[in-house]
Amino acid sequence: MNTPNLFSFAPSELSQDAFFAWLFSFADKKYQNGFKDLHEVSQKLLYAFIQKCRPDFQIDIQAVDVKTQYSFTINELIDGKIKKKRRKIDILIVINDDFRIVIESKTNSKEHGNQLYDYAKHAIEKNWDFIGIYLKTGNEAKCFLNQIPIKTRELGIKFEIFNRQEILSVLNSYPNIDNDIFISYLSYLQNIEDKTQSFKSLPIKDWNSRSWQGLYEYLDNLNHLSWWDYVPNPSGGFWAANFKKSTWQDYSVVFAIHQQTLVFGVFVTEKDKQTKIRNQFSQFLLKSAKEQGLSHITKPKFGKGEFMQVAQIKQKDWLGGDDERIDLENVVSILNKYHAFFQILSDK
Repeated sequence: MNTPNLFSFAPSELSQDAFFAWLFSFADKKYQNGFKDLHEVSQKLLYAFIQKCRPDFQIDIQAVDVKTQYSFTINELIDGKIKKKRRKIDILIVINDDFRIVIESKTNSKEHGNQLYDYAKHAIEKNWDFIGIYLKTGNEAKCFLNQIPIKTRELGIKFEIFNRQEILSVLNSYPNIDNDIFISYLSYLQNIEDKTQSFKSLPIKDWNSRSWQGLYEYLDNLNHLSWWDYVPNPSGGFWAANFKKSTWQDYSVVFAIHQQTLVFGVFVTEKDKQTKIRNQFSQFLLKSAKEQGLSHITKPKFGKGEFMQVAQIKQKDWLGGDDERIDLENVVSILNKYHAFFQILSDK
């Protein structure tokens, strides 16, 4: 029987910070006897961080001091005036009084507002010997994650990404830990991973948002996608994934997945040209599809805006029926076929 999990009711980043701060506190040598397993797993995780950032760096972790929401101020130029802005490092770990790990902890949100740059700059100004970790337990597209190491490059510092799978690999290596907090968080994190991988086993009709994220991550890791994310709209929003954009008659066009539907679309910013360009591209695309025997590419219900769908492929014709389970090899093959058609088409 599944029991209520505390972290399911407290999924915020602050709750995540609290768990990891609690766990890292056990890395201090004073806990090696009374809390042997928690001490070992926390040290193993810290050593994994260090190994990822500085593979040749050697340190014997003895004393550990953990701070959450470490606060400092920066000077920022706003409207021609220097103003002070407060920043907070999610988790700051001080090891042996002279080495630090700066952690930016994320669940489902992304890095924003030059957070990492400001953290690194502050650390340099304080003359810290430190490494930076971007701790990510949710799902995020490679196009965003690939920017993380770049954000502090000019400072000579690189924040390394430590993801959910890496965290689970460490935590799961201690199956005998009998601590309710540890077990609850491990179960919570494993549940996120299981839901993310559920696209491989669930009937398509039972997919949830994590299932779609899992499919997009899978395609992203095959280097098929240029971007994926949640797209909010008045009707509730959906998870979208774009293949690499191209151009047609100087307009940006895209082949994308809008959850159940494959779509071909065009971006037109000039309001007075939107209907004309949409219709022209749709007619051209549908005519080309017919000539190539791609009968599953059909005309959608038209809308009007800066982005407009011009053609679609329904779920059953690329992903499968509602009661079916995904055939990944076949789906990838189908996507490759339609993407190749789109690329040739958009080059004309």
